[in-house]
Amino acid sequence: MKEGKARQAGQVIQAAPAVKIINCKNCGAENPSSERVCGKCGAPLPRTVVEPVPAAGVVTPAAKAQPKKVNWLLFGGIGAFLAVCCIAIFALFVFPSKSVEGTVADVFWQTSVPLQEIRAVNYSNERGSPPSGAYDVSCHTESQEICEDKTVDRGNGFAEVVTECRTESQDYCSYTVDEWATIQSYDLSGSDLFQSMQSPVYSMVSGLGNASATLTVTFDTPKGTITYSPSSVSEFQQFQIGSTWTLKLNALGGVLSVEGRRRKHKKPCPKVSLRVMHHARIAE
Repeated sequence: MKEGKARQAGQVIQAAPAVKIINCKNCGAENPSSERVCGKCGAPLPRTVVEPVPAAGVVTPAAKAQPKKVNWLLFGGIGAFLAVCCIAIFALFVFPSKSVEGTVADVFWQTSVPLQEIRAVNYSNERGSPPSGAYDVSCHTESQEICEDKTVDRGNGFAEVVTECRTESQDYCSYTVDEWATIQSYDLSGSDLFQSMQSPVYSMVSGLGNASATLTVTFDTPKGTITYSPSSVSEFQQFQIGSTWTLKLNALGGVLSVEGRRRKHKKPCPKVSLRVMHHARIAE
């Protein structure tokens, strides 16, 4: 008696498939699905389609999630709504909606001149390489693994999910750099049209930073007090106290432009009679 061959361990054992029965449409006799003609009357049996059973862990095309159709109408509506909002906001701030007459009630200016010197500035755990000129440099590299799942087509009507991983590295450095730092600010202010700035004395190791100026004009209008910031000193010096201007406002009440200056009328000087002056000279 011949001995049977032992099965290898670890293999998946599947049960025998169940036999499917087909009824003959001519006589009604039962026949195995593997037969092509009826064993009783000889009539052809209906054909059956056996669907393949995919292996475990394999995603069939039918089981794959169907991509959703893009609703272009919805996206078009959202885009049109955002465009209308942008145009409306632009119109609120840029286009003038009304004009008012304003009289200059007050002017104010303020200037600031920063005094700077070179100081050592420490930076810790900054991403990337240190700048040129840095010293006391100490760097280290940090790495992390990033994984993502991808669906790969096997080319036979089936697909499988594959996990791909990669390692990303980033350098972090600590260092010291000599930089200009503000140690003191010299400020001036006034309520006239003659803006000025201080000129502080500085040494060879110090210097002056970028000076800044704030210019403000206050108007009295029928709608209340409105402030305006001129863009230059020359424009600021045109706003004499008591002069009247036309203010172009946007829908939110902000000043877009100021134009149409009219100086305040001065009272005419009283006329002096020549006869009075003549008598005055004689009296002297």
